[in-house]
Amino acid sequence: MNRRAFISAIGSGSLLSFGGCISEFTGESSVELLQVGVLNWTAEAVSAQIEVRLGEEVVADVAYDLDAEGGGRVLDCTWPADPGAFAVAARLQDQDDWEIRDLTDIESECAATWIMIERPTGPPSMLISRDCEFYAGRC
Repeated sequence: MNRRAFISAIGSGSLLSFGGCISEFTGESSVELLQVGVLNWTAEAVSAQIEVRLGEEVVADVAYDLDAEGGGRVLDCTWPADPGAFAVAARLQDQDDWEIRDLTDIESECAATWIMIERPTGPPSMLISRDCEFYAGRC
């Protein structure tokens, strides 16, 4: 995926959440996970590991080698199609700690996320979209 295609996708996708901005709430909530993608914006190739979690269970676990400056992938939708308590975890291959985002939201019934690698040595950030119509049918 090139930068223009990605920028077009997120521009149409009404991104509502950046990085660590997650609402705190009580009670159970679930979302339909519509898409997970990863992009490398650094000047060097990197390897990333990604997990999709449903509650405590890992329902997708992939590792990708990503080209420099816009190399990216969209994960195959191997997780359940039914709404659930989804979270996405990501790290660079040489890191021990995971960057984790809870995708549930009491205000939305769906989520899509893009994992952004902006530094070859730092944790990735994640953009979360709640635009159900834009991402519908991707899985």
